[in-house]
Amino acid sequence: MNTVRIGYIGEQMVKIDLIDRLGFHVYAPVIDDHMTDLLVDTGKTIKKVQVKTTTKLKTKTSIEIPLKKYVNSDVHIIAVYFMPKDLICYYPYNGEDCINLAVTTAVNNQDKGRNWFYKYMDFPL
Repeated sequence: MNTVRIGYIGEQMVKIDLIDRLGFHVYAPVIDDHMTDLLVDTGKTIKKVQVKTTTKLKTKTSIEIPLKKYVNSDVHIIAVYFMPKDLICYYPYNGEDCINLAVTTAVNNQDKGRNWFYKYMDFPL
C-alpha cells in the first residue's frame, strides 16, 4: 500500500471518529492547498485539522510525526491515526516541527517526560 492510500484511510478513519463518536460536523476542502485536511465544527468553535497517518513505531515504544511544513501554518490540531492499533489522537498543535508520542511503556518503565498518545484521545475544544 502506498502513502497516498495510507493517508486516505487515515483521513476517513478520523472523519468517522469525529462524526460518529464525537458528533461533530466535519467539512473537507475541495482542494487541499492550505495545509488543512478538515474543518471541524464542534458547536462552539471551528478547528482546522491536519491528519497524519502512521503505520509503524519510530522507536520500540513511540511514534514520530514530522511537521516541519506546518510550522508557519494556522493548523489548530494534528489528528494522528495509528493504523496498527486503529487509534486516533488529537494533538493541539503549537508550531512544533515534530511530535513524539509514546504508545507503549518503555523497557525500563520510565514514565517521566513521556508524551503519551493516549493523553490526546479527546478532541480539544
